Amino acid sequence: MQVICQGRLGLYEKRGEYQLILSDVEPKGIGALQLAFLQLKERLEKEGLFDASRKRPIPMVPRKIGIVTSPTGAVIQDMLHIIGRRYENVHILLYPVRVQGEEAPRRLPKGSPTSINRRMWMSSLSQGAGILGGFMGF
Repeated sequence: MQVICQGRLGLYEKRGEYQLILSDVEPKGIGALQLAFLQLKERLEKEGLFDASRKRPIPMVPRKIGIVTSPTGAVIQDMLHIIGRRYENVHILLYPVRVQGEEAPRRLPKGSPTSINRRMWMSSLSQGAGILGGFMGF
């Protein structure tokens, strides 16, 4: 693996040796965030969490949709607009939570998304097009 390093050059005067004092090291080509994402994805794949057998079909016309997202973000407005266009008589249950940052997972409803899925035909944990690492807390 190749890395990109940032730091400074130091001199150990007693021995007359130079040393590199690094303050940051990242994999070359992709950033640390992308590498962490790929490692997480690989781990979850090994656990079988992406297996087709775990997936359920999406109903053609859902009656209830649970949405876990911020009630003030643009994503909820976009979702309500699209859902309203596609399905006239659907009941939407909004679980208002913070979906960005390290504390976001702790703010989810207890048992989410399991508890939501028991009551809903469909559920969505949604976040807008924010920072790349917005979901890293999950």
